[in-house]
Amino acid sequence: MIRKFNYTGRRKIPRSAVSFQLSGVGAGSFSFEASLSLKGLHLPPEAEVFVEAYRGASLMRFPYGCAGNPTAPDRTVLEQLSPGGIPLFRVKVVLDGRIIASVDRIVPRLDVAEPHDRLCLLPVEFVELGDLVWQLDLSDARPILQVNAAIEGIREIVRSDTHFFSLVYPEIVRQILRHILIRENYDDDECDPDDWQSHWIRFVEDLPGVSPLPARTVLTTEQDKEFWIGNAVLAFCRKWRVCDRFGGSAGEEK
Repeated sequence: MIRKFNYTGRRKIPRSAVSFQLSGVGAGSFSFEASLSLKGLHLPPEAEVFVEAYRGASLMRFPYGCAGNPTAPDRTVLEQLSPGGIPLFRVKVVLDGRIIASVDRIVPRLDVAEPHDRLCLLPVEFVELGDLVWQLDLSDARPILQVNAAIEGIREIVRSDTHFFSLVYPEIVRQILRHILIRENYDDDECDPDDWQSHWIRFVEDLPGVSPLPARTVLTTEQDKEFWIGNAVLAFCRKWRVCDRFGGSAGEEK
């Protein structure tokens, strides 16, 4: 049984201080490596450090030594997590049974060659979808593009097919922005800048021709939000030359 901790008075660990690298992606069970930089956070060196990996309701906890010298366990295989998805990670620093610092919802890197400062905005999962080709899963801690694993050659299609990109990704951008602005009523002044919603808003605001997201007091109606979302989707299509891609060959490089 995984024991519970007291969360009273905990501090927030900067997301820049932790990163996770998955291995074994697509092989049936994941293992991971964690990079924890806790120096400079003024934590008691004797405090215990724990890493938790979770997917849905399933969770595994790993002891990582103490704050003064975090040390990885010998085995970090995630065999007890529910299958079919990329897990998220959290880090807890515990002193006398009380969590004194933590960070949650860390998205792991999936490729060892991926830069440490690159954020995976949209992880891809290959799962059983029946007669669906793809769907956007917004039920987890961040959006996930789920693609039907039964389709022959689907991994290469997702990676490099320009028709798939042109037809699917603009709609993904629209669905995610509608979820953030309309369903969740996002407010930039109230949301954590490290949450996935804030990362997506900043990604869209950086597209050429997109104005910064107005305050919630300005975007007062669903129509106002739909207008801003529509402009953002058009800007995404312009930046990535969606019409040109659709008219090009399926194997053309992006």
